[in-house]
Formats: sequence, structure tokens, C-alpha cells
Amino acid sequence: VSVRGKVNDEERDEGYTVEMAIPWTAFNQVDPKAEKPEPGSAWRLNFYVLDARNEHDQRAVAWSPPRVGDFHVPRRFGTVVFGAPSAAATTPAAEPKGAAKKAVVVPAKAK
Repeated sequence: VSVRGKVNDEERDEGYTVEMAIPWTAFNQVDPKAEKPEPGSAWRLNFYVLDARNEHDQRAVAWSPPRVGDFHVPRRFGTVVFGAPSAAATTPAAEPKGAAKKAVVVPAKAK
């Protein structure tokens, strides 16, 4: 995690970057089991940050904003497209204003 600001204060932050790895086995704990995607496969998903300072003050931010008061809006989820492990990560062209987000994900090489 790379933070551009100060954690747990009232000052406006510039943002943060999170890089994470989720093992493919985490996706086959339920039915139907998800297989490791092939390069070019696309999945719909979203990322959220909820900041509940107290029971009356909650703020939420989404990678692909749902644009309603509920974050269970699959049609507003972003799309990730998986690349080959040897490929370099790329940034897709800008989406039209209000469109769901899109990113290219390059899986880590198998160990």
C-alpha cells in the first residue's frame, strides 16, 4: 500500500495505491467453481472503500461508481481483462463519462 496523505485525520488526501494478489483457489470455494482465466478473458467486478467514522458519518468510494445509493449494481461493475503473464500491463483508453471502468490485469507468473 502506498498512501499519498495521512491516515485517520480530517485533512484531504491525494489517494493511495494498493497492489494485491488473490490466489485462484479462492475462487473455487463455491459452486460454480471459477477456473483460472485465459488471456483475453473478461470478468466484471468492482472495488469499494467504505469509511465509517461513526454510525452517522459513512463515506463510500467505488472504482466504478454505481451512481445509486446501493453498491449491489452489477451492470455498473467495471470490467477487467486478463493478459498473458509475460505481457506488460497497459492502461485502456479513457471511458466515456459515466461509463463503467475497464482495466487490464496481468496475472503473476506461476511459481
